[in-house]
Amino acid sequence: MDIKTSADGHVLIRLIDGHSESVRRRTITCTATICCHCGLNVALSPTPFAFHGTRSRRFLVLVGSYVCKVPALLARWRCPHCGRTFTDYPPFSCPHKAYTLPQMAARAATYVCNKTISYRKGVRMANLPIFYTQGPGVKSAQPSCTDAIPSLSTLAHTSLFRWVTTLSRHAPRRSETPPADLPLAARKYASEQRRSILIGCRAACSALLSGHVPVSLPC
Repeated sequence: MDIKTSADGHVLIRLIDGHSESVRRRTITCTATICCHCGLNVALSPTPFAFHGTRSRRFLVLVGSYVCKVPALLARWRCPHCGRTFTDYPPFSCPHKAYTLPQMAARAATYVCNKTISYRKGVRMANLPIFYTQGPGVKSAQPSCTDAIPSLSTLAHTSLFRWVTTLSRHAPRRSETPPADLPLAARKYASEQRRSILIGCRAACSALLSGHVPVSLPC
């Protein structure tokens, strides 16, 4: 996945719509190769993961100065070994997060590597707040928020703080040394613990920007 392209809101909505349609038609294939419950490697098993149903989700996608609500379907699969089920998350999603992974990583990388960007500046568009939309918002087949009604709520800087923390947990283990193309901005941390979080976030963002999803996502 090209995160520089997929971080665009309009492209993301099309990706979400396309994935949902594949799940709806059951033409989707499971991208997971390891059962997150028992550790079965399905590549070594004579029986593949079996389609078990769907799970409804709502993703929040940044389009210009708005946060669009986009309904989606995710596929659930059953392990032939332990019989337990799990959700297969597509590359644009992150478990327990409504925002999409490409947009989380793009803004987190900017914050971590740019010393002039604060958490509050990192959740703005052209130095203006990003507004949530109220009501049904945008129809997924029409990827535009221009006809949506903005609410008084805006994207909070605490969201970016949580994105940085979340991404830090999924850093590649071998990336102990910060990549040279994403230098850690000075004065971004007040403790060694937070410094480690920023380094982990930078490593995860670097892997994503290189087109490699660095995480083994939980069920």
